[in-house]
Amino acid sequence: MNSQLQTAFAPTGVLRVSINVGNPILAKRVDDRAVTGVSVDMAHALAQELGLPVALVVFESAGESVQAVIDERADVGFFAIDPKRGQEIAFTDAYVLIEGYYLVRDNSPIASNESVDQPGVRIAVGKGSAYDLHLQRTIQHAKLVAAPTSPAVFSFFVEHQLEVAAGVKQQLEKDLPKFPGHRLLPERFMVIRQAMGVAKSRGSAACAALTQFVEQQKSIGFVAQALDRHQITGATVAPLNSTTTQAVQDNDQRPRLGLMLGDPTGIGPEVAIKLLNRPQTHAQARVLVVGDHRIFQQAAKHQGFDWPVRLVTRGQEVVWPSAGTREILMVDLNNIDPGVVTPGSADPAMGWRVGETLQVMTHMALNNEIDAVCFAPLNKGAINRGGWKYLDEHAMFADWNQHQGYYGEVNIIPMFCTFRVTSHVSLREAVDLVIPERIEGAVTLAHTVLKGLGHQTPRIGVAALNPHSGEGGLFGDEEITIIRPTLQKLTAAGLYTEGPYPSDTVFLKAKAGLLDAVVIMYHDQGQIATKLLGFSEGVTLTGGLKTIYTTPAHGTAYDIVGQNKADPGAMIKAFEVAVRLANRRRTAAPTAQSH
Repeated sequence: MNSQLQTAFAPTGVLRVSINVGNPILAKRVDDRAVTGVSVDMAHALAQELGLPVALVVFESAGESVQAVIDERADVGFFAIDPKRGQEIAFTDAYVLIEGYYLVRDNSPIASNESVDQPGVRIAVGKGSAYDLHLQRTIQHAKLVAAPTSPAVFSFFVEHQLEVAAGVKQQLEKDLPKFPGHRLLPERFMVIRQAMGVAKSRGSAACAALTQFVEQQKSIGFVAQALDRHQITGATVAPLNSTTTQAVQDNDQRPRLGLMLGDPTGIGPEVAIKLLNRPQTHAQARVLVVGDHRIFQQAAKHQGFDWPVRLVTRGQEVVWPSAGTREILMVDLNNIDPGVVTPGSADPAMGWRVGETLQVMTHMALNNEIDAVCFAPLNKGAINRGGWKYLDEHAMFADWNQHQGYYGEVNIIPMFCTFRVTSHVSLREAVDLVIPERIEGAVTLAHTVLKGLGHQTPRIGVAALNPHSGEGGLFGDEEITIIRPTLQKLTAAGLYTEGPYPSDTVFLKAKAGLLDAVVIMYHDQGQIATKLLGFSEGVTLTGGLKTIYTTPAHGTAYDIVGQNKADPGAMIKAFEVAVRLANRRRTAAPTAQSH
């Protein structure tokens, strides 16, 4: 959060929020020290958004609460919008609408609102309340008589034998059993628009930020949930201000990341929930979980993760939670019944559903609904046996992206990355696939990905195929006849590399920080090094496609499923790589293969 904005809101370093317990719809006392209610929940949400500690300054009436903000004894407050108050307080748009009603005795001749404003009629009002200020402007013939607070209106009306009481519908209805023989008039006389406010002296930036905060809380359902949580009836969430809401969304520069829970038979849901439970995750990106809501709930319950989930529909306009909002957005595919999942055992049926989910996410990425796909560990064998007949997920992704040309698996650990000339084929076949075109593809991909990760001048080493780099042709001549000539050609084209180096020394250079990446000739040549040096933080990226895909480099870990032992380190790193590449795409000129 901008430190200047923090200072504008809370010059003391603590956000002091004025709370009016005179309006029980929004706040009430639990005991002598504690208060609860919708406005209290909003106060804590704002403090979290600003990254500030909060102190509640509690008052018994609206007038006192308003004056505290005007006098800067409090920083923000919750008030009904009123022109008089607006002379010194900047209001947001309303977040809650409350109805104002009249109350009379059962035997009163007054039967409608039009009959109230007559000479000789005295109306009890809560001093300084929104409806008091409204009636001061609109009542011409009747007389207003002020009770000390809004909750005291009914008893004040009875004690002074007045003709009419004015108040918030819910408060009057609450007091009716205490004072039988009274009734509400059938129609409301006003709608009270409850908003947040800050002293105008705090500046336009604070006013704008507070307005955006209120619109955000309405749009993500926070206000509605608070009304429901506190069992408030009669009050409704105010409509969104479409202009303000759009401005909030337009100014949010975090990339939109689709998160998939992985194969539910493994540790995927566990590490995904652990990723979501980090505030840094939501500060880095706008996250949309895609999968089965029941699987998510099951994993969240196991982890004690209690953030509310807002389900959205594919293709609809999404209002994203702000970075400090405790809410998860999810597209529920309703495609995996938790009752048929067998933890710790590969299942082709689950493999099919995992592929189905990833295909949906690919379509979302290609339709510009999300910027990248980050998925928790899956089981390659289950996917293949389940009906997705590809060598691996990378070939599957390439097909879905209708990709033509080179692509490949990229393995990333904190020390360095590896890029493959060959991948998931037999070692015998891999040797025959070490050809100039594949070497060129791997080196080109390495330069592109490394630049996307922030290496403007990548240092790339190339591993030899044969022992001792062929020992001058003694142990094989591929380094002489294929690899070195290809590297020389690439260097002449501006794609500089080093090598070929023997594979038993090239990783020592990378570990020492002398190389950013190593281009390897076959799968295990690089995997042994990356697993030994960065197993808990290794990331797999599918490089070269229109869609960004990242996942932890480890598998489903069937031996620890359900034990809450899974380390989320690689899941976090996979997410962060996706964020970096998505941000790079947004700032770079668009290309078909920009990572």
